Amino acid sequence: MLDVKLHRGQYQVSEDTHRFKVICAGRRWGKSVLSQLIAIKWALSSPGGTVWIVSPTYRQGKQIHWQSLQHILAKTDWVLKKNEVDLSITLKNGSIIELKGAENPDALRGVKLRGLIVDEIASIRNWEWLWSEVLRATLTDYQAPVLFISTPKGYNHFYDLFQQGQTNEDGNLYKSWRFSSFDNPYIKDEEINEAKKELTEDTF
Repeated sequence: MLDVKLHRGQYQVSEDTHRFKVICAGRRWGKSVLSQLIAIKWALSSPGGTVWIVSPTYRQGKQIHWQSLQHILAKTDWVLKKNEVDLSITLKNGSIIELKGAENPDALRGVKLRGLIVDEIASIRNWEWLWSEVLRATLTDYQAPVLFISTPKGYNHFYDLFQQGQTNEDGNLYKSWRFSSFDNPYIKDEEINEAKKELTEDTF
């Protein structure tokens, strides 16, 4: 079992049953940890399946997720092998958790996914094309779930995606949440307030 305690917002997202979840959250809210835990959850429930965490770049995915994923899984006996080159972890049930970069679309084709997490989606270029021409097809065979998660970056494609999850026009398909850094109980409010004094209003 994983010795990890989710805070209220993370737990709410984790337990929700919508297929496409859109999370707009402030820095240090716990986006990366939630992404990693959900990836593990999907991999454990889909023996032999593949789960991706796609970041804007391969390097960013490695910096944010690789060591942390290994740290979480080190507390278990679930891992069969790790591949430092492919940034993939194979579990004993045959599932694979793999980190990908959105800057190489050709490496994202032709796979049947059991789950997809798109991290910092607001920073991904040509998102509409990448989604419609490359990523959406990877979900079809198993009707795989998706977690779209990011800090906001103006009124771009992530804003549109968030709004789609607010209208609920798609029934149980999309749902979106907004959380601030204050919603993480493990970060002291004083620290966030100090940052607020130093940053511009838009940046904060």
